[in-house]
Amino acid sequence: MAARVGGGGMKQAIRLYTTIKKNQFILALALGVLLAVVSVTSNLLWKNITMKHFSEQFGPVVFGIWIFVGATSVLNDQLKHLDTWLFTQNISRLQLFLTRVILLIVAPILISSLMDIVLTLLTEPKKMIDIISSDATDGVQFFFIASIMAFVYTLIGPIWMKIAAAIFMLVVPISPVTQFEKIDNIFGVKLFEHNDNLQILSANLIILAGAIIIFMIGGYLSTKISVDTVDEAVRIRHLRWPVIIFVFVSMYLTLMLETRSPINSGIIFKNMIIPAIMAVITFAFVFKPTFKLTWDK
Repeated sequence: MAARVGGGGMKQAIRLYTTIKKNQFILALALGVLLAVVSVTSNLLWKNITMKHFSEQFGPVVFGIWIFVGATSVLNDQLKHLDTWLFTQNISRLQLFLTRVILLIVAPILISSLMDIVLTLLTEPKKMIDIISSDATDGVQFFFIASIMAFVYTLIGPIWMKIAAAIFMLVVPISPVTQFEKIDNIFGVKLFEHNDNLQILSANLIILAGAIIIFMIGGYLSTKISVDTVDEAVRIRHLRWPVIIFVFVSMYLTLMLETRSPINSGIIFKNMIIPAIMAVITFAFVFKPTFKLTWDK
C-alpha cells in the first residue's frame, strides 16, 4: 500500500485508532489520576517525609507508565492482527505509524507534563521553573527511548524478538543517554554534564534531533514492510546483515567504553568474544541456517 499522509487520512486514522483503543486510554487516564491523588496527598500530608519527593517526580513517572502501557498495547495489536485490519480501512502503514507516535508517545508526554505543571501550581508554585525544566529533560529522554522502541517494533518480526531487541537496544548501545555522556567525556566536550541551562538545552536538542531522525527512519521503514514478513526476524531483507553487524559493533563499543583498565591487545581481543557470540546467535535467528550431515559420497 502506498505511503500517504493526507490531512483527512490522518484524522481518520487517529479517530479510528482512538476508538479502538478507548479502553486503554481510559485505563491510562485512571492511572494518571490515581498518581495525581497520591502526589497531592503526599505533598499535603507528609511535608517533612521523604515521600514528598514523589510529587517532584510525578511527570516522569506518569508518562513513563503511559508509554509502557502504550508499548504493551501495540505489541498486543500484532497478536490480534490489528495492523492488517486497519489497512483494509484505507489507512496506510505510515499513517498508522504516525498515529501511534502521536497518541501513544507525544500525547502522554504533553498531557502528563501539563498535569505536573497544574499540580505544582496548586501545591508548590515556587518550584515551577525546576519542574518544567525537569519534565522537559525527562520528556525528551523518554521520547528518545520511544523512538528506539518504535524502530524495533517496525523492523523486527515476532513479538518475543521485538522485546529482546528492545532490551538489547536500551541496555547495550543506548542506555539511553549514558553512552552519549561517556563519548562526550572521552572527547572532552562535556556537553552532557548539565552544569548550566545552556548545556541542558543543547543536550536536549541533540537528543530530540536524534529521536526525530530515528522516528523518520522508522516511519520510512514502515512503508517498506509487508504483512507476509511478520514472522521474519528482520522484516526487510536488505537490513539482515546490517542488523548482525550492528549487534557486534554496538556491544563491542559498549564493552570498550566500560573498560577501566588501560587499552591493550589483550583487552581488545577479550572484549570481542561476547559480541562475536551474540552476532553468531543473531545470524542464526535471522538467516535460520540448516546443516545437513551425510555419509553419502
